[in-house]
Amino acid sequence: MANDILLFHKFLEMGLIPEDSILQKNRDAFIEKMKSLSLADQRQAKRKFRKVFKKALNFEIRKIMHSESSSFVKQKRVDNLKEACGVGCKKLLERHHNRRRFIVRSFLIEELKK
Repeated sequence: MANDILLFHKFLEMGLIPEDSILQKNRDAFIEKMKSLSLADQRQAKRKFRKVFKKALNFEIRKIMHSESSSFVKQKRVDNLKEACGVGCKKLLERHHNRRRFIVRSFLIEELKK
């Protein structure tokens, strides 16, 4: 319970829209929260999320690269992670959005542990 409150606060502190559940199958609640913002605030929130996502993705890649695997395995894991997040895709699918939200949430949890 306390961790959820701290995580909620961390989302707000980073300028992100907190979400009720990372494993929501439909993103309706999140989309409704975004629609409640002005267009300028929506743009700013999206930009903030992309910035934090890039930071979180680089954090995950660094964790993979510091693991005890061979360089081939490390590169394969990095490529799989990027594909799962839709890095380089022109059109993101819902699974890409879900994976990105999961990575950002995991990153913020790691930040809270520091």
